[in-house]
Amino acid sequence: MVAVSSQEEAAESVRVETVSAAPGQVALVGAKTLVFDPVGRFPMATHYSVTVPAGTKSAAGGTMSAAKSWAFKTPPPSVSQFYPEAESVQRRDTLMFAEFDQRIDPAAILRALSVSSRQELSEDTNGYRRRD
Repeated sequence: MVAVSSQEEAAESVRVETVSAAPGQVALVGAKTLVFDPVGRFPMATHYSVTVPAGTKSAAGGTMSAAKSWAFKTPPPSVSQFYPEAESVQRRDTLMFAEFDQRIDPAAILRALSVSSRQELSEDTNGYRRRD
């Protein structure tokens, strides 16, 4: 526990180390709770590691003998909607799109994207291709 008279003093007296640091402020809520308030939302698809280092002192003068660490991650992108639907019959010049649940790096997606055809389709009597 840290004896403080203001949130600014808490931020200065409690050392918290992070990996993939997000901008924000540390605040002490009550006598025993430390809160990190990020500026905006945490970026998606990111791994975070937080450490309260050994040597952190309590208001009573005690010192943490060992560091305490934990980690969390925000979810990676996923496709929330796409067109055309799976297994649907489409014209050869049909527009295709994929909608993601978060912002993406278009260049990274394009490097990994592939479009392939299936050869087990055959034409029916109306000239449409269908599965046998």
